[in-house]
Amino acid sequence: MQVFHGPGPGWAYGYPVSDGQLFTIGNLNIKAPLTPGHTEDSVCYAVADSRSGDTVLMVFTSDTLFTGSTGRTDLEGPAEAYGMASKLYYSIYNKLEPLGDAAIIHPAHEAGSVCGPHIADRPESTLGIEKAFNPSLANKTGQEFVKMKESEHLELPPYFEKSNTLTSLEWLPWASRSCQFRSSRLNSSRRWKTARL
Repeated sequence: MQVFHGPGPGWAYGYPVSDGQLFTIGNLNIKAPLTPGHTEDSVCYAVADSRSGDTVLMVFTSDTLFTGSTGRTDLEGPAEAYGMASKLYYSIYNKLEPLGDAAIIHPAHEAGSVCGPHIADRPESTLGIEKAFNPSLANKTGQEFVKMKESEHLELPPYFEKSNTLTSLEWLPWASRSCQFRSSRLNSSRRWKTARL
């Protein structure tokens, strides 16, 4: 089995995907558009059934787009907030919107998650419904969207740092016993450390 992830630094296992990389599983064609904004290495997965042509049937939107909300953009630190919000806007309107209004979205989180403000209490939606009714989108210009994202002040639970560390470690059973991982994004450090498990 192979593990794939976004192109960000610090991963000690798996393989980075390229923008729009195609995976085929049986009749399913799965494209992986890179969608930075929530994090630099965010990836979504657009699924089409070859028996139905190239029409995208569903999109796993990761932490980019939720039902009734969009992903938080503050995880890289305050200095990066403007740039990350701009990237998220670009990802939504240039990578997801062209996939078609009928595409069903399956976000990574539902209501109650701290990965986005005011996530709606419904597990799925469509791109068209979100374009029409998602308050985070609501006919906002890029500048309005960025200003809105910069005004969000969301809780940073302590498990975020632990999660960041674990996803950077080579913890898989068949992995090497030593690896490098990047210090937590939450403290805005860019230093590299070596860890032994």
